[in-house]
Amino acid sequence: MRRWLEGNSQRHVASEFGVGLATVNRVIQDANKKMQDIEGLRQLNLALQKSGIIVVDAIRACSILQRLDELDIGVNEITEYMELSKKLAVKPELLQAAFKTQKLERETGKSFEEVSEEFEEKATKLKALEGKLQILRAESKNAEKQRQVAELCEQMKATGVEPGRLKEFINRKGSLEKQLRSLEEEIKQGKARLSILARMEKDLQRSVNDVQRIEHILRSRMTSFACPRCGGVTLREVRRSEVQLCLSWGQPLTIVCQRCLTPNQYDPRTLLLNLGLEVLS
Repeated sequence: MRRWLEGNSQRHVASEFGVGLATVNRVIQDANKKMQDIEGLRQLNLALQKSGIIVVDAIRACSILQRLDELDIGVNEITEYMELSKKLAVKPELLQAAFKTQKLERETGKSFEEVSEEFEEKATKLKALEGKLQILRAESKNAEKQRQVAELCEQMKATGVEPGRLKEFINRKGSLEKQLRSLEEEIKQGKARLSILARMEKDLQRSVNDVQRIEHILRSRMTSFACPRCGGVTLREVRRSEVQLCLSWGQPLTIVCQRCLTPNQYDPRTLLLNLGLEVLS
């Protein structure tokens, strides 16, 4: 069937497949009963082959013709519409503007001329409102500037300077930068003096603590004596007279241990050395 539909004769098909001519004829008749106008399909295929058109292109052409028929465009009018399409392709903004205009008229229910007049009227009102807004902004800036000037005058009065006599004040007291530099120098010198005074105060406090400690040692006159026998410590007041007497006679100082009651002898020079080390520490 495919070979016959391609345009081959029944005799050629019978010879190609090695069957009788009656067999090929019967097959074609059976197909014609199942699908009418099969001969018309064969003639269409032959026409497509002669024109060099494939079936897919023919189907597309049928779809285009159907779409043109829906748009009520005749075949003789296709050339004019193609020219129009070329012009629109060169300037696509024309087509976009037409679509937007059509959409605007559909949404507003008004013609393009009516919408344009309404837009111009609103634009004029908007421009007038913008002019008034700029005037109000200028007035508000002036009011804000006056308020800031009034606040500055109040601050100057609080510092003891009259607003109208500011120049006189500057000439009398010197420029503000000079005053600031002078104040910064005084602050720097004051910080240096304060640091020196802090060190002096610290040294003086240390000396006072040493004097108080030495005074406590000298006033108490109590010295500790370690017992070499039991290891106990005996606190005893030592007077200058007995130490001086031991030094004069070259004799040791005898101290009785309070724990074991053992009389122990101590070198008075060692005693004076230990006392001096306590004072120095």
